[in-house]
Amino acid sequence: MIINTKLSLIEEFEKSIKLFLEQYRNLEANWSNVPDKHSIELTIMKKKDEGFDVVLCVSNQEIIVFAEGAHVHLYNERNSDDVVSSALELTYDLLTKNMRVIEYSVSEKPYKWTMQTNVNGRWETDVVTRLFTWSLFCSKKSRILQNDQLPIRENAITEKD
Repeated sequence: MIINTKLSLIEEFEKSIKLFLEQYRNLEANWSNVPDKHSIELTIMKKKDEGFDVVLCVSNQEIIVFAEGAHVHLYNERNSDDVVSSALELTYDLLTKNMRVIEYSVSEKPYKWTMQTNVNGRWETDVVTRLFTWSLFCSKKSRILQNDQLPIRENAITEKD
């Protein structure tokens, strides 16, 4: 008899994030179940006004990592361990000074977010998320959001391909 011991993406995430939060006890995290009961959400709260919450939305198909409006979809097309590891590495980096989000707004309404990584002293754009908006003759502003809750990883990105 063969017993399937492979964990679902949600189960793998719950197991790994509990270890992550035990290791980094200074992080304030809030869990919530999404009403459909087929997904969960974890919010790691920002510590200062210049920072941003990191939100992980997890279903058995994907993990979406949000940083303000910027977000990354990590699809469960391969091993669940790999997807969870990628999500946790991104989450860790978003909680350091090695990553930031630039939020653009028109008439005080955010419409674009750029997720950037510091690579050898230069900020390089990883992800751009944008809403459609009319900006003709409107006042435009941008602000930089950055966390500093965890130290930069030794093996953080130092070069881009």
